[in-house]
Amino acid sequence: MPLLAVPLYSSDDLGAANEVVRYMYTQELTPGLSPLELLHVRHVAQYLLCSSCVDACAVALAAAA
Repeated sequence: MPLLAVPLYSSDDLGAANEVVRYMYTQELTPGLSPLELLHVRHVAQYLLCSSCVDACAVALAAAA
């Protein structure tokens, strides 16, 4: 099976990185993410240069406010 290696700053970023990769395939964020989770996902999306995921996080954060 193919393996995708994504370098992270910390193992704490694993969940957010999984969400960004999931977003890359589905173009959707997982429903029900908390604002804190969205901020973490947005941070990792910026690091991975996934601007559409960054934008999606911003929209979800605005909707949560």
